[in-house]
Amino acid sequence: MLKHYIITTLRSLLKNKIILIINLLGLTISLASSFIIISYVVKETSYDKFQQKRERIYRVLCEDKTYKQSTSKSSMILSDLLTNNYPEVESITQICELQNVKIKIGESFNPENELYLSTSNYFDLFSTKQIYGSVKGCLDSPTSIVLTRSKSEILFPKQNPIGKMVEVQIESRVFQLEVITVIDDLPENSSYSFSYLANVNLLSKVYSDAPWINSIKTSWDFNFCTTFILFKSPNNVIPFIAKWNEFEQKKDFPKEQYHYSLQNICDIHFNSEHLNFEPSRGNKKFVLLYSALALIIILVAMFNYIMLSVSKTEVRLKEIGIKKVLGGSSSIIRRQFISESLLLCLCCLPLAYLLAKFGIEKVNQLFFVELKINLNNTEQLFYFLIITLLIGLISGLNISYKLSRGKAVNALISNNINLGKKSFIQNGILTFQILVFTILIGCSLSISRQINLLKTKDPGYNRTNKVIFSCPTSNFTQSLLINFKSKLLESPNIYEITSGWGLPPLSTAMEYMIPPKNRPNEKIKVKCIITDPNFTRLLKIQVIKGRFFDEKLPTDSSNCVINEKTAKMLGLNNPLDEKIEGCNVIGVITDFHQTSTLDNIEPMVLVLGKAKYTTDMILNIKEGSFNDVKKHVQKTWDEIRPNQNFFLKDIKEGQNIVYYKEDQLKRIIIFFSIIAIFLAVIGLFAQSLYSVQQKRKEIGVRKINGAKTTQIAMIFINHYGILTLIANTISWPIIVYINSKWQENFIYKSPITLGLIATIASISLLIVLLTIIVNVIKSANENPVDVLKYE
Repeated sequence: MLKHYIITTLRSLLKNKIILIINLLGLTISLASSFIIISYVVKETSYDKFQQKRERIYRVLCEDKTYKQSTSKSSMILSDLLTNNYPEVESITQICELQNVKIKIGESFNPENELYLSTSNYFDLFSTKQIYGSVKGCLDSPTSIVLTRSKSEILFPKQNPIGKMVEVQIESRVFQLEVITVIDDLPENSSYSFSYLANVNLLSKVYSDAPWINSIKTSWDFNFCTTFILFKSPNNVIPFIAKWNEFEQKKDFPKEQYHYSLQNICDIHFNSEHLNFEPSRGNKKFVLLYSALALIIILVAMFNYIMLSVSKTEVRLKEIGIKKVLGGSSSIIRRQFISESLLLCLCCLPLAYLLAKFGIEKVNQLFFVELKINLNNTEQLFYFLIITLLIGLISGLNISYKLSRGKAVNALISNNINLGKKSFIQNGILTFQILVFTILIGCSLSISRQINLLKTKDPGYNRTNKVIFSCPTSNFTQSLLINFKSKLLESPNIYEITSGWGLPPLSTAMEYMIPPKNRPNEKIKVKCIITDPNFTRLLKIQVIKGRFFDEKLPTDSSNCVINEKTAKMLGLNNPLDEKIEGCNVIGVITDFHQTSTLDNIEPMVLVLGKAKYTTDMILNIKEGSFNDVKKHVQKTWDEIRPNQNFFLKDIKEGQNIVYYKEDQLKRIIIFFSIIAIFLAVIGLFAQSLYSVQQKRKEIGVRKINGAKTTQIAMIFINHYGILTLIANTISWPIIVYINSKWQENFIYKSPITLGLIATIASISLLIVLLTIIVNVIKSANENPVDVLKYE
């Protein structure tokens, strides 16, 4: 029986090669697109799922009530406190990060992003694979270090590194650390990953001269480590929280300032947006959006297949009638159509896989993502196979139900089977496809308009011919900073320089909580920007009251300048008569966006700072001289800071970094919208082809009766035009709703205007007309004698 189904299916598919090609093309492209999206969804939803004890691992979060912010950093007091007083806790580990370290590779020290510090308990919680050595007690010594496989191969190629020494430079001091263990590289879907893991007591050695070092294990105010708790059972979490809340009410805990809470490790990736100083992680909305895109693409391809199969019913009516006369039941006929559908989809599966495999590299480059399609990923393969089978099954059931329910006599005598409201269903599917690509066009245009608005919105300062220089580890002295600026200004392409910390648009400014003048019990978060006297002149920011800093006045080091928002929020009617944190207010400047137009303008205080706080510079350069300026900066920087990296970008390009996620969303929406539109168009083209063929005799009669080509074409144009109008009418409120939901968190919004709606309607109508016009004109120009000579 299976052999019979396969032979019959292949014979049926090969009878009409046009339909076969269109269906293969549509299903292959839709499956490949959905495979790429699924690889993203699977990656995003699998974060930390590899942890064997994930149901019992929780991260401690700290809410700072004074600054009204939450972080994943907590006090080192927690380690001993929780271990000794809470029987629900099986183990606990704390992780600290040392930034801007250097590791000696060969004869030179090379910068690394960070060095993580922890204890041997780390491996009680987290799942790792040992390559060399043992994780048991591997971090008991303050001079021990754990490497990942990739770093071990760089430092000690083709060697067993156990017992060898790694030289680490931190804060101008060099430490010798012994390699105790090498583990496999942590998976990409890990919320926390490291290349080097050393003993947490190294912190005391690095900052042995710091006055605060002895207080870090006894004070609640030093929140700079990440605490993870391993509970004995998932059921212990709720009792623990109740006990902890009771502890926070005791006098030993600063309840007025801090509140601690728990977060399961599997929630970190999607539920950390509210935390300050947290790296960029996943976005549930993006996952849902891309999943919806995959569904839309699949539905369009599936409807194409159903519509084309049903539209050619007359080709198979005799076959169905003969099978029924010879005793074939409706269930047998249905199985035949279902097997055809499944076989076609299974034929598309390897083609789609290869297309996705080769196309994913381009997708990664285009969207700045790191997706992989791997045969070894059983979860990916499972979803690929399930989606393929579901498409085949649903399509087959739909087609088989429509084609198998007619009577054999009708099929053999009248060449017609009662398919119900066939034209209504086909028109409904056509309208749906037009609706889909109209919505996608509308969303693509509205998203592009919104992002363009954000990028072109005046941030409150001049961005023309401005270049950002940044080096967080510069450690300038006053003489070195002056010397560096002087050498830069030797270039005729550099007109002026301002330097500081927290300069727009990429730098992070310090934050302070300051009480308003008439509301001492409240506190307002104010950003503190360290700058120099050139700041307002270079960026053309207007001073509306008082004056800005003057390099000739040494007393300005104890003064400050505020923006309009600060004066308003703090209730300063006469700001030049006020002091903020002991600094005299000498001027008020116009408001500007310190980061991007994604955020509200914030209260700001500008102060003069010492050279050691300088991490950023903005250069005013000659138009078109960026490449020459870059070479000059590189040469000058190498003279004072050899082998130290820096960041140099045009300020407008630098702002694009801020809008990275929005740009990524726009590119992905447009890319997959084009695919969905293409699939809808080929379906529309094929359907119009067969619709015109069905009306060949009618067209021939009209031509004999004197109808012109344009009159015949208008019949079809009016029909498809009405469907397009219906689809657009339905799409407009949907586009407005989607746009309003997406823009909820934006300060500046690009509205849906009548002009935009007219543009969307015109584009969709143009696509429909260009798709059908070829078939319509070709049929209308046929000789009616050739069409009707057999009648």
